[in-house]
Amino acid sequence: DLEGIGQPAREQLAFLRRVVEERVSVAARLDALVRSLPEGVWLDGVQYDDQLSQTGDTSPRLTLEGACFLGEGGQELSAIQEFEERTKRDGRFYRGFATSQLGDITEQADQQQAYTYRTFRLEYTSDRRL
Repeated sequence: DLEGIGQPAREQLAFLRRVVEERVSVAARLDALVRSLPEGVWLDGVQYDDQLSQTGDTSPRLTLEGACFLGEGGQELSAIQEFEERTKRDGRFYRGFATSQLGDITEQADQQQAYTYRTFRLEYTSDRRL
């Protein structure tokens, strides 16, 4: 009788181990992401998409939206590019991604406060089809 109960219990244990491993992986990636932020750069949004294609494959994509303010003209763009480079160099974060694309960089200005800052969008796509 115990053998019949043992197999489902082993399957549930294996599933729970996978869940815990994935959770640790996500936490490590988020930690690496936060540690990659240069001075003056912050994130406004993090979005994860995993679209299903007509063939049944999935294509995971992570999109980061953020901004940068340093107070000195021209330095924001360098800081945003440095952020992208840091994430690509960090294996804890970039593992599993094939490409990163920095885009939608815009300059925002507040005429009343007399300052400008830049916003950006950074997309990572997976190197695997699931």
